[in-house]
Amino acid sequence: MRRRQRTVAVLLAGGRGVRLGADVPKQFVEVEGRMVISLTAEAVARAEEVDEVFVACRQEWAVVAERAGSEAAGAKWGGVLPAGDTGLTTLQLAATALEQRGFSGRTVVVVHDGVRPLVKPALVDAVVRTCRSRGGAVAAMRGNEDFMVSFDGNEAWDMARRETLWRAQTPVAFTLSRVLSALLHASRRGLLQSHSLFTLLAELGQWPLPIVEGDMANFKITLPEDIAVLRALLRGGYGR
Repeated sequence: MRRRQRTVAVLLAGGRGVRLGADVPKQFVEVEGRMVISLTAEAVARAEEVDEVFVACRQEWAVVAERAGSEAAGAKWGGVLPAGDTGLTTLQLAATALEQRGFSGRTVVVVHDGVRPLVKPALVDAVVRTCRSRGGAVAAMRGNEDFMVSFDGNEAWDMARRETLWRAQTPVAFTLSRVLSALLHASRRGLLQSHSLFTLLAELGQWPLPIVEGDMANFKITLPEDIAVLRALLRGGYGR
């Protein structure tokens, strides 16, 4: 019987969280007695398809991340990986570190924002299974509003109907070899400022990208009001 591909999750936690206005990066903010990164690591570790969980963060937060990750992920804790100045340079450093640690190119790499703490383990599992069967997967939400296109924030000059729109989230999953190949091409073309692995693959023209439907609770913490929403959901017992 053929063994399934090994699967590792990389939680991107290298950002400084300037827009949040907190004293610490948003992934290390405490909400209801738990750090955001701890909540995220615990949720991802609960996914049946994930074998190991890593956190990619800056060196000055490595000790904090190690403690939080090991407590949250338990036996699935893999350790801390290096981070860069952007999400993609962080992923580049983390993916290279995984390769150097002996992970094969066939390893499924689940990339998830460390500041999406309410991700459902079932969503992570669905993304991994889709990756195995279709070569990759991106979690995304159906559009429920029409979008305006504006170049200056004052006037709209185009529109896009909600029927064709999906809002990209994480997790996304691809094999380690595909991630490394995409990042190599991006580096050569100066595309490492792309917003995410999804947008990078899109810029590289690597269509189609299989979709797994996400959910509204899998939001990304960016602004102070996002912390308030997370606190309210946790107090209501969501995700427990």
